Amino acid sequence: TLGNMYKKPAIKNIERSKYHYEKAIEIDPDYVQALNNLGTIYLDEENYAEAEKLAQRTIEIKRDYTLGYLKLARIYAATDRPGEAESILQRIIEIKPTDYRGYNRLGDFYIQNNQFEKAEKIFLLGIEKAPSSAFYFNIAGVYLYMDEPDKAKSYFQQYIELEKEDPDGYFMMACTLALEGKENNQIDTWLEKARQKNFKYWEGMLVEDVKKQIEIIPEFKSFIQ
Repeated sequence: TLGNMYKKPAIKNIERSKYHYEKAIEIDPDYVQALNNLGTIYLDEENYAEAEKLAQRTIEIKRDYTLGYLKLARIYAATDRPGEAESILQRIIEIKPTDYRGYNRLGDFYIQNNQFEKAEKIFLLGIEKAPSSAFYFNIAGVYLYMDEPDKAKSYFQQYIELEKEDPDGYFMMACTLALEGKENNQIDTWLEKARQKNFKYWEGMLVEDVKKQIEIIPEFKSFIQ
């Protein structure tokens, strides 16, 4: 649509995008993609009331529209309604049990709320019902936070086998070994592999308690900074 065109970085014009999405909706009030995209603009502008109306409309039109449920979960989380966010994410899994996004987002929700046992169950269910390499990475992180390094190493290793070019797996394996108190040469080996894959640390990669433990270890300082 023209709205999408004006959202492209080279010609980004949000007001023009809004105009074209609104026009598209006037022509076809059930145009789910235009409703969703306009809702995304409102969400980015923190106009949560309008974003919520549009997200609700998308799932009224299309009951199994995953993006609508995911958007509602973001809105509920941003407006301090964690119970509603959890419920809507559980709804995705009920409606579309083979869509990995529901498990992934619900597991992340539990991690953000320090509910690691719930996150573990959701990621394991995701591996069973909607296989995705991301689940191996995520559940390994959960075991790291739960102080179960053997399980964390096992799942990070499986993730690395599936995603050999992703440096994050190598970095997180190094983190696991460091927290376990392993020898520096083992840590250095995994960090070097991460470096070779052009590792770039991103804020939020580690929960705060783990980050505090990792960032005081000399081998990690250049990665965390």
